[in-house]
Amino acid sequence: MIRKQIVVPPDVDARVRRIAQQRGVSQSAVIVEAVRSLPDREQDVDRITSFAGITDGPSEALSEQVDAILYGR
Repeated sequence: MIRKQIVVPPDVDARVRRIAQQRGVSQSAVIVEAVRSLPDREQDVDRITSFAGITDGPSEALSEQVDAILYGR
């Protein structure tokens, strides 16, 4: 573990304290959980780009046929 010292506004402090007390955990645990719940943009980009090139390429009329392709209309 790495020890951090942070400065937060009073309303955030009150909220972190309240949540920690309600859950019976430390304030650090609340903050760690909050940070881990944030999206990881680099991971999202890697996941999305892993799908690149998995098809032979879109139909030239894809934008015109999007409803038919996606919704069968």
